[in-house]
Amino acid sequence: MSPTAEAPTPRALPIALILALALAVSFALGTRSYDDAYITYTFARSVAAGEGLTWQGHPGLGTSSPFLAVALGGLERALPLGIPVWGAVLSGLAGALGALALWGLGRREGWPWGGLAAGLFWLVWPGRYGHLGGEMALAVAAVAGAAWAFSARRPWSAGILLALAMLFRAECGLAAPFLAAALARRDGLSASLGAIGKAAVTAAGSVAIWAATLYALAGTVVPRTLAAKQAQAACSLGVWRTSGWRFLAEEGAWLLDAAASGLGILFALALVGAVVAARRKLRFGSALALWGVAHLGLLALLGVPRYTWYVEPFRFALLVAAGMGVSAPGSLAGRSLRRARWTVAVLVLVLLGLGIDELVGLARREGDTRRAAYGEIVEAADAYPEGTSLAAYEVGYLGFSSRQPVLDLLGLVTPEVSLDAVRRGDFAAIRRSLDPDLLVVPVAAGPLGPALLGDPGSFLAEYRLDRLVLGRDPNLALYRRATLEGRGPVVRDLLPDLEADGGRVDVRMLEAVGGLVLRLAPGERRVGALPAGAGGELVFAAGAETAGGSLHVDLGVSGESGRLAEIPLDAAGHWTFQSIPVAPDVLPRSLAFACAEDGGADCLVGIPHLSATR
Repeated sequence: MSPTAEAPTPRALPIALILALALAVSFALGTRSYDDAYITYTFARSVAAGEGLTWQGHPGLGTSSPFLAVALGGLERALPLGIPVWGAVLSGLAGALGALALWGLGRREGWPWGGLAAGLFWLVWPGRYGHLGGEMALAVAAVAGAAWAFSARRPWSAGILLALAMLFRAECGLAAPFLAAALARRDGLSASLGAIGKAAVTAAGSVAIWAATLYALAGTVVPRTLAAKQAQAACSLGVWRTSGWRFLAEEGAWLLDAAASGLGILFALALVGAVVAARRKLRFGSALALWGVAHLGLLALLGVPRYTWYVEPFRFALLVAAGMGVSAPGSLAGRSLRRARWTVAVLVLVLLGLGIDELVGLARREGDTRRAAYGEIVEAADAYPEGTSLAAYEVGYLGFSSRQPVLDLLGLVTPEVSLDAVRRGDFAAIRRSLDPDLLVVPVAAGPLGPALLGDPGSFLAEYRLDRLVLGRDPNLALYRRATLEGRGPVVRDLLPDLEADGGRVDVRMLEAVGGLVLRLAPGERRVGALPAGAGGELVFAAGAETAGGSLHVDLGVSGESGRLAEIPLDAAGHWTFQSIPVAPDVLPRSLAFACAEDGGADCLVGIPHLSATR
């Protein structure tokens, strides 16, 4: 052991600590995941059912990790616990194996306590748990394992682990030259060529076998996802996280924001770790850190949107660098050494405490709210006859949970979608080309909803509001084809009647909610019809772009009308959500919205409908 290296750690205690923490975290977080993981889960379910790598039985390789889909499908076929359960199991293994690899690497290079700290940071890193069930953590853990294998002079194992990293996530093959360079710097180029060759042959052979298998399963070896994600990044609507150099700028902004929080300790340790790695020649720890930085640059060059799971290797590199920083006191002696070790120990405990506190809060929360929101959409869609098509921007939860064919407006899993139209942001054209029976429209500020609706008049001629999901993230509206008879508890869309009475239907966004609205000028009144027996809750959003008006709601029967509500519109750019009981009646009635003449401002009536059970 070099004079500046740390004393070796005992083996049993760190292993037990890592495994216990990994198990506790896995049990606490369960099967929570994110929408993109459910895309892979849907392909995995097809594999388990013997349908190959298909989306609900239809061809189209729309997952960025077909290898994970096959692995999950094979596990489910062997032991049917449920695809999400297997996804959680593999995520737990990624955490444990990645942490063990870092600890083992630290032992090999003389920073065992730093390696243990880095492994524990990896286990409690909150950012990793926003995308449980995905492939990136598995790929990162495989790269960490390959670094350990190279350091332990096990080139065959290193090759297999590098192959696994590439199979889980192709761009993680970028780690190979960094690890090879680390080996060459440690052993010399000529002495390391044999080991590098063994690893390269093993990795290349494994990837070739998988490529042949993938072609047999899917008829292609190139998933559509990269082109689809690049089209999103290039979309003229500017919705998705920026790409190119802006990708790097956004990650830099995240670093600055995070540094102002408790993560500033982590970044300080990472900076110290960079110095330590250079002075002590920690070859493979440095290789992992440099790979993470290079991976960030590769993503910028690929021109894909900035999703948090894409930058996992870079954030993993920060954890590795921080672990090397933990080993800094090893270069000191005497009282300075003791003080430095206590200081670092306190900092490590603070970081672990912050991470565990965040994980406890995450475990107590509901999980991804998209699952609940899309669950309501699935319930409504599955009430329709089998084969009723459903189109949406986000299709993971829908595709996995619904028995209906789910169409992807962004083109990841639906090859019929024109990626040129995605780049133009012409989602109304995509909607018309897919011609879905049911359509999920985001009810949120931003251009996606309006782009999908297109011309409001034409849209209302084709579709009717079927279900509105508010109070979730995201807020969603489900529309059905106008010729499709409603099933289950549907709503009565009031906009078509109000438009038929001469009303101006527009698309407007106020605050975080928007969609189809009736625009009324001061003094304007529009009337819709309620058939006999119609009743329920009259639900709508009242708003104005300038303050000062008021909205009147009247209910009439047999030529006489009474006022249901008078709503002041005192706040510009603000919705007030209204829910007014309307009792059923044996007679047909009229329902009128009127904008006060003396207000001086247009009134907006957002997505008016009568909530009722058919």
